[in-house]
Amino acid sequence: MINEMPRVFISYSWEDKTIAKKLTEYLKRDGAEVWIDSSEIKAGDSFIKRMNLGLERCNILLLLWSSSAEKSQYVSMEWEAALSNNIKVIPCLFDDTKLPPILSGRIYKDLRNFDHGYAELAEDLGVSLPPPPPDALKLRAKPTNLVLDDDKEMLKKYDFYDKDMNPEGRGINHKYELQNLKGDKVVIDGATKLMWQQSGSDGPLSYKDAKEYIDGLNRDKFGGVNDWRFPTLEEAMSLMGATVSNDFVNIDAIFDSRQKYIGTSDLKGDRNGFVVNFDTGKCYTMPMPNTIYVRAVRSDTFFVKENNNLQPIIPLKEQKQKQKMIRRLRSDPIELSQDEVSSLLSQHDFYERNKYPQGRGISHNYKSINDGKVIHDESTGLMWQQGGSDKNLNIDNAKKYINELNKDKYAGFNDWRLPTLEEAMSLMEPERIENGLYINPMFESTQKWTWTSDKFKGDPIVWVVFFNNGLCGSEHLYGNSYVRAVRTVQPSGLD
Repeated sequence: MINEMPRVFISYSWEDKTIAKKLTEYLKRDGAEVWIDSSEIKAGDSFIKRMNLGLERCNILLLLWSSSAEKSQYVSMEWEAALSNNIKVIPCLFDDTKLPPILSGRIYKDLRNFDHGYAELAEDLGVSLPPPPPDALKLRAKPTNLVLDDDKEMLKKYDFYDKDMNPEGRGINHKYELQNLKGDKVVIDGATKLMWQQSGSDGPLSYKDAKEYIDGLNRDKFGGVNDWRFPTLEEAMSLMGATVSNDFVNIDAIFDSRQKYIGTSDLKGDRNGFVVNFDTGKCYTMPMPNTIYVRAVRSDTFFVKENNNLQPIIPLKEQKQKQKMIRRLRSDPIELSQDEVSSLLSQHDFYERNKYPQGRGISHNYKSINDGKVIHDESTGLMWQQGGSDKNLNIDNAKKYINELNKDKYAGFNDWRLPTLEEAMSLMEPERIENGLYINPMFESTQKWTWTSDKFKGDPIVWVVFFNNGLCGSEHLYGNSYVRAVRTVQPSGLD
């Protein structure tokens, strides 16, 4: 996070002026000071004068990166001038265009999904976003026996639409998301924190068969969970739309429209069950011997039980937002000079005993998985071998070692590789640990130094990270080093 009020210089290609204007408006709204050159004519002394004036006023340059920005000599002049003047450069990606090598190691913001990307950018800049939406609507989950006008009072309380009893009801402003869990389709409503079957029973069932249907969902762990149930009347009525939107029924089109009326767990008397009818836009009771469709629901949307442990299920929007908070490091090999390595260490605040002793390193979130074979660092989205090669290998044998890991599907995966220098340096701790190395003791200590996939610029030399002395250096191609393989964890989690 920026510790002082951000004074932002926006560097962009004229073809991207619409998105640049939108970003400017958002930043100004949230309290940032913004400098943007809105002149279409960029030539000669006039452009250089305006650029210098803007950079003098700013402490951050936001580089709006796209295919058109890549071709713009003026954009290049701006970000290169910022780097030479030690102004923080934050690339903001708007398409799949690759960053220049000198910028590829920087922490960037992905604004291809603008709202999510901007939320992360605002957090890093320290500006304030508009207040968040109110907490989720809490609906009763426990079945009850409703008496007198309890149903009418409930409809009024929550402003639920019912064609007869509350025709002025507007319903809920839902936040639906369709997810596929373990091959089963479910709908998560962020407004109520309820998880619903996207469809339900194929046909109407007796109450006895309906209960058996739900028992079957739990027995088979539909969606990976086993706590499905009938909805209460207020939970089911939360789905009722005030207008027809889905094959002439009052329910959002994200749901299967075949379940035109569904049963609930609430009763009126001993033998009458409440039903919600999306076909007629009403709720009512009917005798228990009649048949109903089933659409099961579950509470505690964001947790499921796996191996007796609660595991979070995160809605897709929140997943994407969380993914963008991961500190992504360059995974493609490149050639690096000594100066470029020094710049890399500074950019990431990596500790290196000689080149960058003030570095603090990364605040890791390590988790040992797969019987301790691998370690997942949730802060970088990387999965590492807990150990590695038992002995020093030359670079050719190191590559063969990696090939064997993939051939054998080590820990269940076949996309292991050598780490780049910045990935390997992310493991470097800023002080010697109890194992005598500059690496967390969760890792095996045999691998005191490791190969990377990055080469020394202009020479047949490969960069190596030395955990025994807190340094990174180079080793000739016919030299030897240990291997600790890495892989990038896919965005959905642990694959």
